[in-house]
Amino acid sequence: MMLRKRYDNLMFDLDGTLTDSKPGLVKAVEYAVSRMGLEPLPSPVVDKFLGPPLFGSFEKHCGMDGETAKKAVSYFREYYAKKGVFENEPYEGIVELLEACTASGKRLFVATSKPTVTALQVCSYFSIDQYFTEILGSEMDGSIIEKSDIIGILLSRYALDRSRTIMIGDRENDITGGRKNGLDTVAVGYGYGAEGELRQANANYYAKTMSDLKKLLLS
Repeated sequence: MMLRKRYDNLMFDLDGTLTDSKPGLVKAVEYAVSRMGLEPLPSPVVDKFLGPPLFGSFEKHCGMDGETAKKAVSYFREYYAKKGVFENEPYEGIVELLEACTASGKRLFVATSKPTVTALQVCSYFSIDQYFTEILGSEMDGSIIEKSDIIGILLSRYALDRSRTIMIGDRENDITGGRKNGLDTVAVGYGYGAEGELRQANANYYAKTMSDLKKLLLS
């Protein structure tokens, strides 16, 4: 598959798209659930936390109300800030992809549901922050958590041409967040979203592997 037009601005999700953060995220969820005094969640349920906003995930998968979910998120962050953030690594080939996209004159952004301060920490730790015009995530207080809102802020802040901007991610909320803002989207198959989930989200393009993504974005 090749791009049907040129995109000058590339927005990337972080977890499951740029870095494999699953080990740290899983341990942080398990820690939070334990601190809340709940029974351990089955692995398939824990996997559903990878990508979407945490507040909603604790509400949906643990039956929590808003206030209880906030407490669970605070426990999650307690573990993640100390250990989980470093139980993570960039996907093989991602640095080369970012270098090539930057060299070709494209502007790169990160749009993530992870809090901005944590996303900046991750990108700085792995020295990939240098490739991005801005790394933007959610607010720690939960006031801005939806992917569509984060994408919208970047579009407005930089007056980006929507017809020349594309959103790239591994979960349904990445694809729907891009579509809500009038963007074309790329679903990547090497992250945390099941292929069925991504196909159903109706992305414009599908890249099963990192190699496929590189060929697509640089075609």
